[in-house]
Amino acid sequence: VDAACQQHDVAYCNCETQLLSRQRGGGRRQETVDDGILVDDNDDGLREEKEIPLLSSMAALRFATKTALERTVHADAQYFDCVNKADRQLIATGIRIRGEQQRSGCSTDPNLAWFCDLDNARGTLAAFERVNLGIFLADLDADDGRPPGKLRPPLQFVKRWRVEEVADGRSADETLSQLEKRRAMDLQRNIRSGRAVADAASSEDVLSDEERILLKLVTEAEFN
Repeated sequence: VDAACQQHDVAYCNCETQLLSRQRGGGRRQETVDDGILVDDNDDGLREEKEIPLLSSMAALRFATKTALERTVHADAQYFDCVNKADRQLIATGIRIRGEQQRSGCSTDPNLAWFCDLDNARGTLAAFERVNLGIFLADLDADDGRPPGKLRPPLQFVKRWRVEEVADGRSADETLSQLEKRRAMDLQRNIRSGRAVADAASSEDVLSDEERILLKLVTEAEFN
């Protein structure tokens, strides 16, 4: 989990650096990132340091701040594509790890036992799902708001569940946030029926919900 977060931070930093390079005309200067500082090797061979604009916090809330990012720091489509890719990788990793831990009853890694702390509304799992997943899934759903004329991925991408969609009313067009909410409800329903966390997380409906989320993360990334 920590490694995935660190990789996400580096990816965001690289997205910012590339944006600044494009804004400066690209190619003329060699730019690198050193301890959070943008380092320019300018034409005179001198190293010039400049703080990177604080884009990360606003980018992580772009479902509400995208217009401001475009107007104030002139964030372009390449920048938004870059942070979108970073977010998809982070969220996919988090969802996979959560599923693996819960299906094992959180017995494989004591440091990740909090993934099974479903009853603690103020615990780490609640914060992870409400803040981390909630915000980034909202970002990705907002990113998916394509302009008119840009088609969604064809239904064949989710052909595996077409019969199920007719049977239970589920739609291939559900947002990531809706799919995550469905998983949480299905998991709680199984637990309320008396099943342990490991059994509940291994139930067919919860596994299906999780696979839908991961599939959407992958197919939407390929489509973008």
